Amino acid sequence: MARKATIDNALPIVAAHYGEKFGVKVVVSGTDASTDGSTIIVPNVPEDYPNKDVVWGYLAHEAAHVRQTDFDVWNSVLPKQELRRTVLNIFEDARIEKALMEQFPGVRSDLESTVTFLKDDGSFRKVNSSDEPGRILQAKLLFWLRANFLQQPLDDLSEAAGQAMQSVFPKGVNTRLGVLLRKACSTSSTSECLGLADQVIQMLEEEAENEEPDNGDSGDGQDKGDDQDQQNNPSPSGGGDGSGNDNQPDDQPGQKDAGSNGKADDDNQSPANGSSSTTDQPQPTGSQVIRKALNSGGDDLQPDAFESLKQKLSKDAQKDGDDSYCTVPTAPSCAGDTNSGRELLKKVQATTSKLRAQLLSIVQASRRNNTRTKRSGRKLDGKRLTRIVTGDTRVFKERSDRKQANTAVHLLADLSSSMNGYQASVAREASLAIALALEGIPGVNPAVTYFCGHGDDPVRSALRHGESARRQAHRFIESSRGYTPMAEAIWHGAFELTKTRETRRILIVITDGDPDNDVACRKVLELCENSAIETIGIGICHSRVALLFDNHIVINSVEDLGKTLFQLMRDTLVDQAA
Repeated sequence: MARKATIDNALPIVAAHYGEKFGVKVVVSGTDASTDGSTIIVPNVPEDYPNKDVVWGYLAHEAAHVRQTDFDVWNSVLPKQELRRTVLNIFEDARIEKALMEQFPGVRSDLESTVTFLKDDGSFRKVNSSDEPGRILQAKLLFWLRANFLQQPLDDLSEAAGQAMQSVFPKGVNTRLGVLLRKACSTSSTSECLGLADQVIQMLEEEAENEEPDNGDSGDGQDKGDDQDQQNNPSPSGGGDGSGNDNQPDDQPGQKDAGSNGKADDDNQSPANGSSSTTDQPQPTGSQVIRKALNSGGDDLQPDAFESLKQKLSKDAQKDGDDSYCTVPTAPSCAGDTNSGRELLKKVQATTSKLRAQLLSIVQASRRNNTRTKRSGRKLDGKRLTRIVTGDTRVFKERSDRKQANTAVHLLADLSSSMNGYQASVAREASLAIALALEGIPGVNPAVTYFCGHGDDPVRSALRHGESARRQAHRFIESSRGYTPMAEAIWHGAFELTKTRETRRILIVITDGDPDNDVACRKVLELCENSAIETIGIGICHSRVALLFDNHIVINSVEDLGKTLFQLMRDTLVDQAA
């Protein structure tokens, strides 16, 4: 039986938790997976997407960039400097992921799942000596750091890349590259990663010069004359000191020199009799191999795996995505007004004191402890000792505790343009009054959020869970404006409720109109229902709430709002405590 989708595991909620934990802005939007250096966009893949952990790995990786990468340094590398940019990217990815895992150890599993996915998907591909030199170098750097520094499950790819490097590149390159790789494990900034990438480039250029033949043109090592000289030169590095045997490619066919039979015998691709389709092709010199790597273009290098992942996630979202999802908005605090807040507090205090006293007395009475007698225990009931004469041993008393309220309540109040003037004033008064009344009851944790405005600013916080309504009274002063972003408000309220410790969670929506996005409202309300978050709609002179909320109330005038909220909370809390 398939597990029901709930608020707690919904894509926008988990993405919001990650964004809050990492301190980055996360947007769930359409089919685009991208990052602009400050905002991470997660495509709205379907709820039953089989690779959710890969989505979280992508989010963690991009969050690491937003937190750690100096994009001014990154953008200083010209696009045409493809090898330089590739090496920088490899060093920087390893550095930022390591930093993120050290601060948030839990992301390691998500990143490992993503790496495994990229390997299975072919984005991380094993190389061999027949690949382009630039791709072999790229694989060596990439897989060595991920397997050895990040301890990710890529040992086989790292080993294959190391063998290809030994086979194709001169010994000097392999030796010096090993030193530079170990330096990469201690970089602490994007600038240091770029500096190390430049050291790799410089090392390759120096080794290319070292590998130039003494009797050849030392220009770029790729002249036809050099190629012709190599047809009779048994040393693949082109050196004249005879030390090229250490750098002999193990899997390059066509070696006809008798002194290299050992190499040919070890290579299954090179028959012992020397017959091969490539026996007439000259072997590239070490200098030529290095310079080919240095001049690598886009086709010579493996595309960045995380860019490929973005494309796949975007494609999957385009095919099966859920466009009813909304980004969980962050609610900035209402600007408020100190003087107006003081007046508002004074105005509702009399009502609040009465409401609080009534609610508290009702709740206390409903959860008053009862006692009963039993046949064993630690405390005797002096009033029941006479039962022993009749043989009734039920003389021990036991207190029966009823449940505490233990309830988090999030009130969402509509302050759209239609709630202007007098209606907005009543909504603010009712919200503050009920918040003050609820916070005085042990076990009840209220919060109040206004929804209004536009897409980029849909919610404002008047009171957060755990705050004092009395101290934050000035924040209940907020003017009405804009449309009715109810879906975004419910996503925000549900997200805030998931962070509370109370076992019971209640979401109350007060509105006088239709939501901007009816489909998105229905989606998030369904998830709340699956998650045991009780949702209640209060419509002010508007019956639309009856179509959205199973539990709903329609009031005929805004003046009834305060009384309706009190009755609602009275019935709700008594039911919980009973």
